[in-house]
Amino acid sequence: MKKIPTFSPSSVLEHIENITRKARGSSLRDGFLITIQKSTKVVGEFLGCQAIEAFMFATIFSLNFRSQYVDIEDLILISIIVSTL
Repeated sequence: MKKIPTFSPSSVLEHIENITRKARGSSLRDGFLITIQKSTKVVGEFLGCQAIEAFMFATIFSLNFRSQYVDIEDLILISIIVSTL
């Protein structure tokens, strides 16, 4: 039976914040994913997804707090950025 990881909600939120804070100033340069590897692993394990999906989730999650909604243009931009990583 698969062991379900246990994380506190505040820990997951801290890792989401870490991902978005580091993404903001990084210009998503080579090596960026290495700097957020621990955080994407924690978020990914919590959500049951891969690291790149955890990065996308954290980005969309953060966008939702900065505006009233995330529209299709935001999602297209994120997918373009992720495809270049």
